[in-house]
Amino acid sequence: MDSKEVDVAGNKLVCPVCSGIKFWERKTQLNTRGATFFGVDWANRNANNYVCENCSYMFWFHN
Repeated sequence: MDSKEVDVAGNKLVCPVCSGIKFWERKTQLNTRGATFFGVDWANRNANNYVCENCSYMFWFHN
């Protein structure tokens, strides 16, 4: 997986821990108790995650 520079709302993403500018991208499902109880976790929304390639700090952005 290749890391890359990321822009969010027209601003360059910079890690607040190490000032890194390259991130790996991944998606995470945002589970809720109700959807899990009824067995419909697939209906939950997702978040985009950007993980700093230097220190592994993770940003979460709700879709």
